[in-house]
Amino acid sequence: MVQPKNPIAILLFARSAFAERKAKGLPGGIRLHQMLLAHTQQTIQASGLPCYTFSEKEQHGPDFGSRLFHAMQSVFLQGVQKLIVLGADTPQLKPSHIGLAIQALDRGEQSLGPSEDGGFYLWGLDHQQFQQINFNKLPWQQGQLLEDLSVQIKHNQAQITFLEPLGDLDRTSDFTLLGKRQGVPLGLHLFLRMVLANLDKCFKILSQKYIPKVFVNVYYNKGSPLTLA
Repeated sequence: MVQPKNPIAILLFARSAFAERKAKGLPGGIRLHQMLLAHTQQTIQASGLPCYTFSEKEQHGPDFGSRLFHAMQSVFLQGVQKLIVLGADTPQLKPSHIGLAIQALDRGEQSLGPSEDGGFYLWGLDHQQFQQINFNKLPWQQGQLLEDLSVQIKHNQAQITFLEPLGDLDRTSDFTLLGKRQGVPLGLHLFLRMVLANLDKCFKILSQKYIPKVFVNVYYNKGSPLTLA
């Protein structure tokens, strides 16, 4: 096995912009996911660490947990000793977050960046710690993920450094929250605001067109009384 020059590497575990658009169906289309991916890649580049990218083409397994496991295992088999796992849906991610994860790894600690939906946007750990995690028992892509993973890590007698919680873009309601927060890159911030403005405009048009019709149809209903269940 060839040992890499840097024992720490980053795993970018993220689908392509096209696949993300198809899976999530968020407003903003492919352009939104292209901007998120580009922001994450620029943040990784600023850290100076080597990066292994696993899009849907490189991911293998029947579910999210198994795909992540195989991706991490593949990187460790390259001789990497410590790994920082990132997704590509966190607009507020900064090089400083990666720096804190590196410091935790140097102390022998794992690091977790909590997402506000109960998952995580960053996970730092070494090879031995990776081997102690039971991926099959974790509720991947559910609100209990961070809590259950933390319990496993502590059960394995490992220390955890928690980074600041950050929001991610998984649903339309996240646009409103992230559009008002500090730390989102200017270009992405403006794009989010534009998408929100377009959504608001569409809602007003639909409201003016359909809500009066619904009201009139209900008001002049001469059939049986409405039943509210």
